[in-house]
Amino acid sequence: MADIDSAEYKLLNMILGTLRINLVLVLIQSAHAKVDFRPMCQNEPGLSEGNGMPVISMFYGIVIRMYFLEDARHGTPHIHARYAPHEASIRIDDGEVLAGNLPKRQLRLVQAWIELHRDELMADWELAVAGEMPYKINPL
Repeated sequence: MADIDSAEYKLLNMILGTLRINLVLVLIQSAHAKVDFRPMCQNEPGLSEGNGMPVISMFYGIVIRMYFLEDARHGTPHIHARYAPHEASIRIDDGEVLAGNLPKRQLRLVQAWIELHRDELMADWELAVAGEMPYKINPL
């Protein structure tokens, strides 16, 4: 077998290290693809306190929740977004704020997220009104 100089040895180690990292990432992604992402209910102080409001996504410090066990009196499909002390109920169909408020930048982020995930949000809404736990949705 031919001798390998230190530059070639370093290059081979670097390539092997990159391959190991890529393999780990693939394994993590494949493991996540097989996981049921239905969240556990989490209590958080404030307007959204209680067991009926699981977290369905989080990004840039914004926590997105959706009530399950919604009923006819709560009929407009919407999510609840919380950022620091701010909280708002936001319609899924057009991103309009129904109640509460968020800072302008965070509201735009939530509206962009709604636009990207509207179909998933509506599917989650259907689960929620049927009394089932909604699935988690990827963040921005």
